[in-house]
Amino acid sequence: KSLKNKNDERSTNPPLSTSPCPPSWDNGGSLSPKIPDWGFEVLQQSKRTLVATRTDKKSLSHLSPFFVEKVIQQFGEVNEIVRCRNGSILIEAKNTTQAEKLQNSKVTVGDCEINVALSTTAHNTCKAIIRDEDMVHWDQQELLEGLADQGVIAIHNVKSRPGSCSDKWTVTPTFIITFNRPTPPRHLKIGWLSIPTKEYVPEPIRCFQCQRYNHFRASCKNTAVCSRCAEPEHRPGPCKQDYKCINCGGSHS
Repeated sequence: KSLKNKNDERSTNPPLSTSPCPPSWDNGGSLSPKIPDWGFEVLQQSKRTLVATRTDKKSLSHLSPFFVEKVIQQFGEVNEIVRCRNGSILIEAKNTTQAEKLQNSKVTVGDCEINVALSTTAHNTCKAIIRDEDMVHWDQQELLEGLADQGVIAIHNVKSRPGSCSDKWTVTPTFIITFNRPTPPRHLKIGWLSIPTKEYVPEPIRCFQCQRYNHFRASCKNTAVCSRCAEPEHRPGPCKQDYKCINCGGSHS
């Protein structure tokens, strides 16, 4: 399967929000008595995405693509090879056996030695959301150690503040869990509790010039608009007009 479609397999749960605006965290917590679908075999079978880099730190994409392809295919036909911006390439092996052969072999292209290692990017890791009001009282380090056998490698408690001018952060019952696998389990077993996971939707990039998403102000060529009322940038000073979102038209900034 294509590396570009990895996110399609992450979860059957609906996203937290389908709005063009960033998702908001609610305060709900839930428990489930169902036996979780761990899929531990998936954890091993998913380790098929590798990253290849030159040991001399130069760009691997500068080498002949025909030669690189022939060297990789000595280990059998792979699912896909993707060029990265940093000069490395991602290799998706057909199975874990092929991936292990690539990792354990000395790969050379001409005079260049190539290092092939398991990718630690989002192709081999994923994040999920869990919510439980009691988790804020539990020791985070103990949680991390206790969930290691389920593939958990990081736990982040989401905090919020009442307003952009406030410097006080409030702990919420929402946690972002990072797994060392491309898809999260449907449930996370914490002791005798079984807590369902939800799809993690990362906060989008927002431009603070035009207030739209997926680009930064430094590269924005759009007209500047007010972040409060969504009108073209007006006189300096605090805006006192009603809130309006330029993306969805809602009564918020």
